[in-house]
Amino acid sequence: MDMTQHVQSATRAQNLLDLLVTVTRVRVDDAGLVSDHRLVAANISVYRRAVRAVPKSFRPIRKIDTDEFEQSLRNSELFISPATTVDGFAEQLERVVVVELDRVAPLKHCRRRPSKPVARWLSQDAINAKRERRRLERQWRRTQLDSDRIAYRQVCRRANKFINGSRHNFYRDQPTTISDPRDRWKLTKNLLHSTDPPLNRTELENTKLCSSFSDYFSNKIIKLKQAVAKDKLFHPTHLSADCPHLGTSFNTLRRVIPTEVLKIIRALPPKSSPLDFIPTSLIKSCSHVFL
Repeated sequence: MDMTQHVQSATRAQNLLDLLVTVTRVRVDDAGLVSDHRLVAANISVYRRAVRAVPKSFRPIRKIDTDEFEQSLRNSELFISPATTVDGFAEQLERVVVVELDRVAPLKHCRRRPSKPVARWLSQDAINAKRERRRLERQWRRTQLDSDRIAYRQVCRRANKFINGSRHNFYRDQPTTISDPRDRWKLTKNLLHSTDPPLNRTELENTKLCSSFSDYFSNKIIKLKQAVAKDKLFHPTHLSADCPHLGTSFNTLRRVIPTEVLKIIRALPPKSSPLDFIPTSLIKSCSHVFL
């Protein structure tokens, strides 16, 4: 296949355990002896998937008049003719609230690019060079002069030099400042980007992923129940019954008072999931209507 095994030096103790079969030049480095494995370094051409803009849906919650929204809910069937069952009232609540939100804050759709990771390793010189590069780029695009283009390209090369130097110095000094093995392993995973989540999933893909997780664990519980029932059928002596409870029976729930619900609502973190039909911030703003 015209491929060569380039690693010729031992990569762990005296053994050659890590292989790299490519057509590139390979170097084996002890990397400061941060691990019992040596570092295999090589330049490899890889395909980098372009970050795509993800469709998003949102409601302009800040434009809602909360007093008017509360009054509309109080005049709705939620208060006039509420459902008599828990499931029925939950469905009624979602339906009425969504209809009212569609009236006062209809869904808007847009496409957003995922946010870039925070570059904490940038030095002040690199930050200043990036600002100067952006300023000269705007100037060149406005004037279209060749002199501005030359100045812009010169600053680009200088900014790239500062940025690459900042990144190199940061990641070179990081392993030497960490002594705890757990923190060192965390840094290694961060450098290898092994824990970075994909940032370009759509809402539909996220919904399907959540459904697949839910189906997996639901099916697992069903299989466990079937296995326990089958084992109990064939080996009734292996599964002993639970010890009988001798204390007071727990067959009723204490009635919840509005102040307790209000306390829980006010303690909610201001975060919402795309699957929530009403944002948490709106629930906290109109907390009295949801008691």
